[in-house]
Amino acid sequence: GCKRLIAANFDLLISDLDPRPVMDHLISDLVFDFDDYEDVESKQTRRAQATALVKSYIITGSLKRFKSFRNALDRNQRHLAQLLYQPFPEGQGQSVPGGADEHEDLSTDARYFQVVTEDFVRHIYAEIGEWKGIAVSLGLSDALIEQQSDGKSEQGLGHASPDT
Repeated sequence: GCKRLIAANFDLLISDLDPRPVMDHLISDLVFDFDDYEDVESKQTRRAQATALVKSYIITGSLKRFKSFRNALDRNQRHLAQLLYQPFPEGQGQSVPGGADEHEDLSTDARYFQVVTEDFVRHIYAEIGEWKGIAVSLGLSDALIEQQSDGKSEQGLGHASPDT
């Protein structure tokens, strides 16, 4: 379960993890205390702090602490959180461990798909926003943008043919 997911992704977790926002979240969830925080903070490098956090407190901690850790990553370091929602092998579709997660009733396969889909949709909306921003800066009106979009979708990828 949880320990297997962490072990399988340990190197990436350690190399990318920013411990401070995660520890702040763990404290707010009451699964981590200030002594734990100071212990991790006392390590000399970010990587050493990440290693201490994951090895000493997450792997050996409770299921509630794991879920809090994963939720913190969902908020601050989503690419790492996705690693902890990976589907189980052979399509077992085991349930995500219980707790305060809003998606606790979803299988890990469904949750992983949902996370990837949400990120894709956010990316598409960002791209659309950038293109609209460029069009507006060029002085194009929304009506002209819509007209051009409709003309191209009806005509394929080629240029709109002149009216006859």
